[in-house]
Amino acid sequence: MPTIAYKKKQVNSSARDESAPLLGRATTVPPSSPPAPSASTGKKPFLEDTRVGRQSVIFFTRQLLTLHKAGIPISEALGTIAAHEKHAYFKKTILRMRRDVEEGTNLTNAMRKHPKIFSSFFTGVVESGEQNGVLEPLLLQLVQFQENEENLSKNIKAALRYPVFVMITLALAFTVIMAFIFPRFKPLFSKFGDNLPIHTKILLGISTTIQNHWYLILGGLFALVGLYIFAKRFTFFVHFIDRLKFRIPLLGKLYRYANISQIANMLSTFFSGGIVNYLNILHLLDKSFSNVVIKDEIRRLNYGVTNGRTLGESMEQSRLFPPLFAHLTHVGEKTGEIQSLMKILYEYYEQELRYRTQKLIANIEPMILLVTSGFVLLIALGIFMPYWKLMDIVK
Repeated sequence: MPTIAYKKKQVNSSARDESAPLLGRATTVPPSSPPAPSASTGKKPFLEDTRVGRQSVIFFTRQLLTLHKAGIPISEALGTIAAHEKHAYFKKTILRMRRDVEEGTNLTNAMRKHPKIFSSFFTGVVESGEQNGVLEPLLLQLVQFQENEENLSKNIKAALRYPVFVMITLALAFTVIMAFIFPRFKPLFSKFGDNLPIHTKILLGISTTIQNHWYLILGGLFALVGLYIFAKRFTFFVHFIDRLKFRIPLLGKLYRYANISQIANMLSTFFSGGIVNYLNILHLLDKSFSNVVIKDEIRRLNYGVTNGRTLGESMEQSRLFPPLFAHLTHVGEKTGEIQSLMKILYEYYEQELRYRTQKLIANIEPMILLVTSGFVLLIALGIFMPYWKLMDIVK
């Protein structure tokens, strides 16, 4: 890759702290191909599962890569993949894509008709492969990219699964105790009259409310969920939530590093496929993210590049990218090794994300122990404090 000229500029790593919070403003003979779907297949059956998981897309990409390497035409390869696809909706989608390809549409445009399955990033890489005649290596890059993203997602979910499970279990246990167990002590507590400790009175009030007005509580929860879904229709609320994700204590840094790692992985995939047009790359990145803060930062990069700055210089002015990211981008542009350095950045921030996730869990575990102990103590004091008070009166 030719060296990309740039103006030498000292990176002031003290100007921005890497952990500073982000402030915001998105060859076997294939079996005979199945017949093309009829017009009736365009109708979505009732309760049809239209969600296609990442694993299914990875497997589809790997099959397409294998068949393309074997020299099988795209339309025939799609028919072969559809014949073995078990997910009904995804099978229909692949068949529609095959029909479009047979009618003269290229693979990219056939995929773009299904944006819920194939992202803008995915179709952008495929389009570059078709235009430059390097579809095979780019499909391989897509497989590796998707597998990296899947592994990263699994690691984060596995690390957070335990604390989330514990908190949900405690909430359910508290509800069950207040609704079914604590009320059994009411006849005994009634003998104390107004001499009950305030702590026990509060628990009795919670228990009575859950028992007698559970439908109001349940209705309130459903109303909150419905209100949240309704509020997501408004742009200002979506923007507020997108900015909030970066400011949540502890979790905000994880969210930031997860997105930085994903951007590095995307850039590495683009550069390895020979896509070097920064404006085209930034346009695809903009369409690949839904978070308004990230979209704004990518558009600032686009503005900087359009006005003559290098990508690294534009990243220096961004509040999303840490100094290390901008500096190594500078180095990559200067040496022509930007693809390899982006891969290094991806690996670095992936490791950093794992470290921060494990550190978060290590910090949360004492809090979980404290909450669990407090939960047990809360229930125990609510039950036994009246008797201890009675014993003091008798003495």
